[in-house]
This record gives sequence, C-alpha cells and structure tokens, in this order.
Amino acid sequence: MKTILFLPTQGPHLPRSGPAEKFDWREQCRLAARLRKEMPGATVYVPSAFQQAGAPSELAFYGAQLRAEGVPEEALVLDPRGLDTVEQCELALALAHGVNARLVAVSCAVHVARVRWLLRGHQVQHVIARGTPSRWLQFTHVVLAIAFPFLDVLGLRGWWKRRVSRRRLAGRQ
Repeated sequence: MKTILFLPTQGPHLPRSGPAEKFDWREQCRLAARLRKEMPGATVYVPSAFQQAGAPSELAFYGAQLRAEGVPEEALVLDPRGLDTVEQCELALALAHGVNARLVAVSCAVHVARVRWLLRGHQVQHVIARGTPSRWLQFTHVVLAIAFPFLDVLGLRGWWKRRVSRRRLAGRQ
C-alpha cells in the first residue's frame, strides 16, 4: 500500500529562539525525510496556500528544507492549496482516500492536538516532531486545541475557515 507522509505547516516564516536547526518545522522536515528513507515509495505531501506578507511562501520554506534533507523531487508533492490546518488536513485525507494510501501525519508537537482532532475517525498514524516552536504559534495552538473542537462540534468549521482565509489571503498569520 502506498504511504503519504503529510506535513501540516507550522509557520516557518515566524521567529523562534535558539539555533535555527532546532526549529520545530525543520525537525518536522528532518523526521519526514528519515521516515521517507524507511518507507521506499512514500510521498511527502505538504499543502499550503499561505504566504506571509514580505516573506517567501510556506511551500518555498518547506520545499527547500525537504530537498536539503534529501527528499527526492519525485517523492515531494508541494500543493499550493490549504490556507490553514483545517484545509490542509481535509486535503491530505482526500488525497490519501483518492489514491488508496496510508496517511502518516508528521506534526510539530504544539500542533498535534488539533491535527489529531481534525483527522479523528480516520486511520491515520501520528508522528510528532519536537523542536523549538514559534512563541506566537505555541500560544495560539494552546487556545485552538481547546476552542476549535467546540467550534467544530457546533457546526462552525465553515465559519472558521472563512475567517482564517480572509486573514491569510491578506498575508497575515
């Protein structure tokens, strides 16, 4: 069975403290590259339509890092869709279902609770990358790990996606 290693993006353009090689999103890419080597034929899938104003796109950051970690071009799918984690998870599920593949979510530690929520009810293996997170994203993920499931249960996922899309299309995290 085909395997898709899915990387929900983690704001690579945002500042973090400490050495750059320890940043969580870089650890995520490093872990995905290592898993790819252990799973011949696996595809590394990164969906993101976001570009912070004045910075390269998330796909540019992730693509460069994954290539530097040795992921071959033919195993790399950089999908220019998915403005937020919700859409990225929906896209990953649709891709895995469409090609009848096993889905492995490689998430940063601060992101994993929401990714698990969004992928619940599906057979997904979760792998956690640990590294230095953005303090801003660390804060927002704590809030969203609690708040988003409530919004989702109340049927407000569409409202949330529209709200986030307006910000992201304006180039704001």
